[in-house]
Amino acid sequence: MKKLFIAIAALGLSISAFANGSSSSENWSALQAGFWFGYPKSTLYSDVCGLKLGIPICSGHGTVRGIETAILCAATDNIKGVQFTWFGVNATNNLSGLQLAFVNITKVISNGLQLGAVNFSQNKGWQFGLVNASSESQFQLGILNFNRDGWLPFMIFVNFGKHTFDD
Repeated sequence: MKKLFIAIAALGLSISAFANGSSSSENWSALQAGFWFGYPKSTLYSDVCGLKLGIPICSGHGTVRGIETAILCAATDNIKGVQFTWFGVNATNNLSGLQLAFVNITKVISNGLQLGAVNFSQNKGWQFGLVNASSESQFQLGILNFNRDGWLPFMIFVNFGKHTFDD
């Protein structure tokens, strides 16, 4: 367990060294820790380019470019990278990357993969879990798949979005 934590921390810090898209005038942190929703207050509106830790919970209205990992809940508004929770819930508005938790929630757009027991997404993305629900997921693999604008609104095992195979 200790080796896995060290590997995740090293990966997050190395991602921050190669991340692009931020100008020198922006205030980005390479490492940040949260302890509860909005605590410490510095986590509310800050951006992280590296590793954001939730001990046990982290949240905020900024962007994480890299890895956000928590014990119970990771809930930063914008994720560009990996959002991972050991025993709980991931929640974000916009995802570009991977969500990995027992429950994953993306409120606006998911350009990536949700991997968990239960996955909810408003738009796009791929979902692998026992129960997957989306208004427009591209691909779902699970026991129960609900995709309002999908090939079929409800399927067991596999479901595709209407535009999955469009050019």
